[in-house]
Amino acid sequence: MKELRKQLPQLDYLLAFEAAARLNSFTKAAVELNITQSAVSQQIRNLEQHLDLLLFERAHKSVRLTEAGKVYHNSVSLALVHLLSATNKVRGAAEQNKLTVATDVTTASLWLSPRIHRFHERNPHIQIRLIASDVQEAAFADDIDIGITHGDGQWTGVLSEPLFQETVFPVCSPEYLKENPISTIDDMLGARLIELEYEHWSWMNWTIWFTEQGLPLGKNQSALICNSYPSILEAAAQGMGVALGWSYFVDDRIIDGSLVRPLAEEVKTSYAYHIVTPYSEYLRQEVQDFRDWLLEERDFCS
Repeated sequence: MKELRKQLPQLDYLLAFEAAARLNSFTKAAVELNITQSAVSQQIRNLEQHLDLLLFERAHKSVRLTEAGKVYHNSVSLALVHLLSATNKVRGAAEQNKLTVATDVTTASLWLSPRIHRFHERNPHIQIRLIASDVQEAAFADDIDIGITHGDGQWTGVLSEPLFQETVFPVCSPEYLKENPISTIDDMLGARLIELEYEHWSWMNWTIWFTEQGLPLGKNQSALICNSYPSILEAAAQGMGVALGWSYFVDDRIIDGSLVRPLAEEVKTSYAYHIVTPYSEYLRQEVQDFRDWLLEERDFCS
């Protein structure tokens, strides 16, 4: 243990390396760490000198991990997570009763918020802090105890567990369906569509949905293009057109009759919504309880 100081690189070097490797950018790492880009570059150079190997391949305005860098990033990420977990563990009993949960705006608005009171009723001693953001990295931030996020589940430095599969199908109001009958998949070619304006490449849209059904795009008119999924569902409920419905997010509206499925056709993607927690041997009881509750709610809705 006496030799650790000589053998291990400085923590600042490791933090700069982890951020740059995760973000594939020295500039973005500098913004995240609130230091200059030149400071990040220097710290990584110091780390490479300490290790006597190259961690990044530098190109014009871009960086890429070497094979050695990829291996080292994996280990450094896990080590930092363990260090953070140990730090959180000794912060005191008061902090133990706080639970910070992060997810995207749609999941927070349409699925989690209408149900979270049931967790609170079961665990009134736990103070919940809910972060709703469509920036996926928010679910992996250092101060997040547990997150719900969309993807393939392959993320470094976290444990992920599928919460529910992504299943997508058309929905509209009963009034729209009465005035614009849709009885076969081909009828969708003339439907008035409500489109989600999205930033994430893995999100479903009408173009992908039509392609998955083997349909041409047709001459559909867009009644509305919006970047807020809750607003899209409200517009569909008001009869503006047909929206894409995500299972679990539209179930309550289908139950209350404000939305209907005009067709049985649906698309199941290879993605899912996952529960993510820090990769650590120690997981606070509050986090375990919330994870178990999420799975209970999922099964109750199924």
